[in-house]
Amino acid sequence: MLFQFGIIADIQYADREDGWNFDKTVTRRYRNTLNILKEARNYWEEQSISTVIQLGDIIDGNCAKGGYPESKRCLDIILNELAQFELYNIMGNHELYNFSEEQCKTLLFGNVDNFYHDFSPYSGWRFVVLNSFEISVLCDDDSTTQEAYRIMAQHNHNDVSTFLNDWSEGLIGKQLKYLPYNGAATTTQLNWLRSTLEKATTNDEKVIVFSHVPICEGSSSLKCLMWNNEDILKILHDYDCVKAVLAGHEHSGGYILDTKDIHHVTLASPLHCELDSTAYGLVRVYPDRIEVIGQGDVYSVDISL
Repeated sequence: MLFQFGIIADIQYADREDGWNFDKTVTRRYRNTLNILKEARNYWEEQSISTVIQLGDIIDGNCAKGGYPESKRCLDIILNELAQFELYNIMGNHELYNFSEEQCKTLLFGNVDNFYHDFSPYSGWRFVVLNSFEISVLCDDDSTTQEAYRIMAQHNHNDVSTFLNDWSEGLIGKQLKYLPYNGAATTTQLNWLRSTLEKATTNDEKVIVFSHVPICEGSSSLKCLMWNNEDILKILHDYDCVKAVLAGHEHSGGYILDTKDIHHVTLASPLHCELDSTAYGLVRVYPDRIEVIGQGDVYSVDISL
């Protein structure tokens, strides 16, 4: 084995009683997510994990009902459980329900210039982290927010500015991804992605991509895709160095091998777990393969290199 790391997505902890998803079909066990995280921490300890990648939505938007103090308190509870690990956070929509982008930079991202970035966890490997919400109704910048509403209006006739409306009423096919809890990458981020993959190819590096929102149909429902997922996929498909995409957002999880042999693994959320189940995993990287080892509701996938 070359290296390994822990993975978890959509913890969405909140100090509140159980509730429901938007469709009133699935129970959301907010406090139980902390129990699952503690179980994950113990598992990662047993497996000698030193690095964890948190794929976004670390706490739930309901925390914001108590204002910044409650959001910060809930965040601190979760971060305390992860304090022993080298932690990499990815921007999710629930981070932006609780905090401004500037607050997120301070609290979760080490005052980075961009929420998209890349780094090498091991010689010959590169991790590429996308920002699914660079164009979003949740952005600090009002012009970016207005652009997000304009993009959605081209595909979605519903009132997406009002919470708890049926945002997807009457939508069919690819229209379904144009919902306010999704977002898009700017042209600047897309150019950066291409440049990063060019460099990885030149340096003979293999790449794993991380995104909160999935980018490939089949790895999630149409309602949980980035708005410009096809633009991103086109770039990924131009480079043989890309081996896998790990994402969250779709709470039931998902998996698909796309037409260019890139494995798209979407992690299930602890929020929807039954009390006798769980949702987290680890990834082990070998010279000839990647093993995604899921626990509970998370898919396990063997990826040949």
